Amino acid sequence: MTQLQLVINLIKHKNSQQIADCLICSSINVKFYYYKLQFSKLIVNFKQIIFHQNEDLLFSGSYDKSIKVWKVDFNQNQLIFLYSLDKHNDEVMSLSLNQSEDKLVSCADNQNQIIIWERRQNNQFEFKYFVKQSIQEKGLKVKFIKDNQFIWITGGKEIDKLYVFEIEQGIFQENKDKTIQLIANNQNVDEYRFPIVYNKERNLILVRHKTYIYIIREINDAKYKIYHQLNCETIGIFGTITNNGQYLVYWDSKKQEYSTYELLNQ
Repeated sequence: MTQLQLVINLIKHKNSQQIADCLICSSINVKFYYYKLQFSKLIVNFKQIIFHQNEDLLFSGSYDKSIKVWKVDFNQNQLIFLYSLDKHNDEVMSLSLNQSEDKLVSCADNQNQIIIWERRQNNQFEFKYFVKQSIQEKGLKVKFIKDNQFIWITGGKEIDKLYVFEIEQGIFQENKDKTIQLIANNQNVDEYRFPIVYNKERNLILVRHKTYIYIIREINDAKYKIYHQLNCETIGIFGTITNNGQYLVYWDSKKQEYSTYELLNQ
């Protein structure tokens, strides 16, 4: 069983947006902080960015309803636009590559806006299909857990659930038996910042939904179970976990401070 043990609360900070920006940036890749400074006119329109494993490609979800693909050269300090993926009809909120990096999943700030993109022989990603959903609800977060499986979380006021999609008959389909009910909250919408974090080695999925932070694990029957939930009593939560999955660090806009928790297996 996973337990959270509070390690330390750090000092208050007056500028919560600055804290959020730093945490979001560092949770992606510390090297990108330099690019944020150098290319601030470009970065301002991004909702989320993810890197290819080799860190030579960057994918950005944008306010202009597109996904931009960039070539990154840290040695030459270059960020070069390559091409755009255009099928969404609203702001692109979340992106995720599968482990083989031959599929990209994205979701936008509207109903029924999950798209699968596939890498072709020319190594460029192209539109494959919209994923069919059983509900009419927007979602702000999506994440590949396995090559053939991703999770998507609702973002509106009325439904608070985590949905699992798996490949069946060649396409991703919702597995209704694996849906997880989250804490009901019809007073708030979710916040797109603080994306889903997955640590394969520790079988740990970190989900921030509305005011809660959830620790989720895969159990023996290949379903998922919530092992711990932490109520921060605010949607202004920005954070991540360390690469080894040992510590959770987040900024809380209600307390105006950092909190660090150690994740213990008991």
